[in-house]
Amino acid sequence: MAETARRIPLRALFLSGLALAVPLVSAWLGPLDDSAQLGFLTYVLALVPGFLLAYYRGWQGSALALAGGMAAITVSQVLLAARGSEEPPTEVIAPLVGGFVVVSIGIGWLVEAVRTREAATGLLLDPETGLRSRTHMNVVIETAISAATVGRGSVSAVFVNLPRLDRMRATHGEAAASSVVAAIAGVCSHRAPASAAVGRWGPGQFLIVLPQSRIGAANDLAEKIESEFTSVDLRWQPIAVEMRCAEVSGPEASRARLLAGLSSRQDTGARAKISAVVVSIEADHRTVARRALELNGLGVAEFDHFGDLLDEVERLTEVHVLVAEVGRVAAARSTLSLARRHLPDLSICILFVHELTEPSTTEDVNMHLLPGAISPERILSIVSEGVNPEGVPGAGPRSVSRVVFPDREEALEARIVVADDEPAARRALERSLGEIGFARVEAFAGGAEVLERIQAELPDLLILDLDMPEVDGFDVLEAIADRVTGDEFLPVLVVTGNDQWELRQRALRLGAKDFLIKPFDIAELGARAINLIQARIAHERLRESNVFLERRVQERTAALERAQNEILVRLAQAVEYRDDITGRHAQRVGELSEAIAKALGLPRAVRKLILQAAPLHDIGKIAIPDSVLMKPGELTREERDVMRAHTLIGAKILTDATSPAMERACSIALTHHERWDGQGYPCGIAGDEIPIEGRIVAVADVLDVLTHARPYKHAISFDEALERIRSGARAHFDPDVVEAAHSARHRLREILGVREEGTGGIGV
Repeated sequence: MAETARRIPLRALFLSGLALAVPLVSAWLGPLDDSAQLGFLTYVLALVPGFLLAYYRGWQGSALALAGGMAAITVSQVLLAARGSEEPPTEVIAPLVGGFVVVSIGIGWLVEAVRTREAATGLLLDPETGLRSRTHMNVVIETAISAATVGRGSVSAVFVNLPRLDRMRATHGEAAASSVVAAIAGVCSHRAPASAAVGRWGPGQFLIVLPQSRIGAANDLAEKIESEFTSVDLRWQPIAVEMRCAEVSGPEASRARLLAGLSSRQDTGARAKISAVVVSIEADHRTVARRALELNGLGVAEFDHFGDLLDEVERLTEVHVLVAEVGRVAAARSTLSLARRHLPDLSICILFVHELTEPSTTEDVNMHLLPGAISPERILSIVSEGVNPEGVPGAGPRSVSRVVFPDREEALEARIVVADDEPAARRALERSLGEIGFARVEAFAGGAEVLERIQAELPDLLILDLDMPEVDGFDVLEAIADRVTGDEFLPVLVVTGNDQWELRQRALRLGAKDFLIKPFDIAELGARAINLIQARIAHERLRESNVFLERRVQERTAALERAQNEILVRLAQAVEYRDDITGRHAQRVGELSEAIAKALGLPRAVRKLILQAAPLHDIGKIAIPDSVLMKPGELTREERDVMRAHTLIGAKILTDATSPAMERACSIALTHHERWDGQGYPCGIAGDEIPIEGRIVAVADVLDVLTHARPYKHAISFDEALERIRSGARAHFDPDVVEAAHSARHRLREILGVREEGTGGIGV
């Protein structure tokens, strides 16, 4: 709720006092024969405090002005009588007094209504663009998904992002950024269909929800928005715009699933494969570093500047290695600080510093400062061995993800499959590999036999001839591409007598990793085979390490979410202790809501979120004064307004939460006092516009409150409470939710501890 008691400026108090003093001074010093006109001219000034004080203090100021004005009129009448002058007639005084009372009360009511409206508008609308706010969009999403879940429909959405808005704001100023935000907001509003909901999701982010639509409609809308925005005439063009689309449908549809679909790039399927990044202005240096990292089986992303990396850091979820080129040591330290903050999975950081003369390391992370330009040998050495340049193992908790490069002896134990239709060439390859030291070599005369052999188990290295009858080498490469999954690495060494450039390019496109021309040198064959096998082994180790790290991250994320939920639940319980001596109202509302959600047939995942979120429904009461919250009698209008503000306060506390449970709790805190007929608060939404979790908690909250004593009320029986709720269906409550509560009444009794034949007693 907006601020309701602002400080009254001294000038307003002075003017109010002066206005009230005029009738008194005029009654004492004015002409004795002009008292009738005196009432008209001077009493009107008593209205001034009503305008001033009500503006600053609402109802409180209005009451203060009314008391002061009535006192001024009364005292002036007494002074006129004492002087023996003619008093203003009753037909003058009565309208003045009545008008004064009406105006003072009317101004107070108007100011309070405006402030309440401003508070609700500020929560539901973005003040800069006039679009729906993120809180409002969460409500829209839940409403659309609830309708899709019940009607077995679908919901699609378009996420619009300006990834470089912060950089443009820093370069061109706030006015430039605001003009771009206004432009993209206008385009989104113009292109979105009438049934869509358009809202602002973040500083440079917008969300368009399309109820009852498929992904095709979202893709078409995204293309139209991107096309129109790029044609807008802005001084700061070109400005990149990023579009993402997603769709959810069926009973498993949820807001979390929709947002998860929008959080990943739809045009980059290799997002999760990026495990290393290279930052360097020089394109040649980036290429050198990328190749060195790829030899270790790492997926690599390249950036010109560290700022470019920060713009894209949200999609780089599992970066373990950072290689960067900087000018000074101070810049290296700054880069390390930013890397620690934005790349939580980083385990190896290699910075090449131009002005540095000696290598340097740090203790808290496996980071290396190396002199000169990017060196592939140093990158290979550090990443492969997972130790610092002096050979000391990397310290710190992140060292578990280092990649230990296999040695030659380990590579010689690998399994190799050879495919060549020429018997002499095939025997030469087998003999040469045996002389090098490879003991596990299998040779086949054609591509069909190779495909059959590797169907059950992939080899560590495939040596392949391209020119074979029936199933040739290209056919084998195409089949392997379907056999190898996205996170596997199978090296293929092509041994051929045909050195045509076109054949090489085709083989590379199909997945070949290296070439050897017949007749070959045995030393060259051994070097190439060992290098490829070492890369495969290192890749497998990195994959295992990534799986371990991912599991650890998931465990820690889950633990963090549990801790966050527990903290807020404890806070909600602390709030409940103020008017519930047991402090268990919040917990009971969560269990009751989960039971009703189960009776409604909601999915298990949704029920779990409601169970976690429902206890926070009244968290906004933390800001409600005890004089209002624990008042034993009926609340005044002003006190009811203060009490109702707990919905807005609770939503504000939980706004911008990142966990699904907290986002659901924000929706519940805001909407659990809305009514099915639209007469609820704070937003006055009705029917299916109210999120399903808000409708469920509304019933659970009332049921628990009715069956438990509070400072201002007695408890009633479970049956009577349930009957009251059923009588409020279609007016106060969602009739489907009420029926679900009735069907789950036995479980609700267990949660409340009520005996089946209970007549008001609550079992403990």
